[in-house]
Amino acid sequence: MKTFWAIFLLITISIYSHAQEILLDSAHLAKERTYTSIKEALKDPEKVYKLDLTHQKLDSLPEGITRLKNLQVLILRRNKLTEISEQIGELTHLQKLDMSRNDIVTVDPAIGKLVNLKFLELSRNDIEMMPKTIGNLVNLEQLIMWDNNLSDLPDEAKSLVNLKILELQDIAMNQEIQDHITSLLPNAKIRFSPSCNCKF
Repeated sequence: MKTFWAIFLLITISIYSHAQEILLDSAHLAKERTYTSIKEALKDPEKVYKLDLTHQKLDSLPEGITRLKNLQVLILRRNKLTEISEQIGELTHLQKLDMSRNDIVTVDPAIGKLVNLKFLELSRNDIEMMPKTIGNLVNLEQLIMWDNNLSDLPDEAKSLVNLKILELQDIAMNQEIQDHITSLLPNAKIRFSPSCNCKF
């Protein structure tokens, strides 16, 4: 019985160590090739760490993207996306996600599975609320969401203890809401536009 548990422990440690090794630090990540075609990326998916599909008229995540198990940087700027779908939750090694300048209205709770995210940009969309699972992104350092339709952040955002920068400019918020967000994230540098007299 002791032998069984010893082997089980070794396998568990091996799997955990391998998972940790997959994440690249910023220096190594900078040296990796940035793919600009999903077709090219899928030819050798395990070697793809960075994918930039800016301005490709996408209205959904490209087919096959979840095969990119080591993907750590995903840029989908200036497309025609209207939602962040449940599928995003399968890209668990992402450290940077940029989906700015789309038409996104809704964000699926599956985004909370991206626990390795350090940078998330969703500026210039039509997002009305963030799911409560945003609080799971405990490694997030920058959240860029200016020019959206947000009325507040969920209380669960208080779990973002590593957040350093939160950008919420060009969003109509009254002083009460701004104070609420500030109370959730006292250690983050938050950028608001001047508060309005609006009610939500």
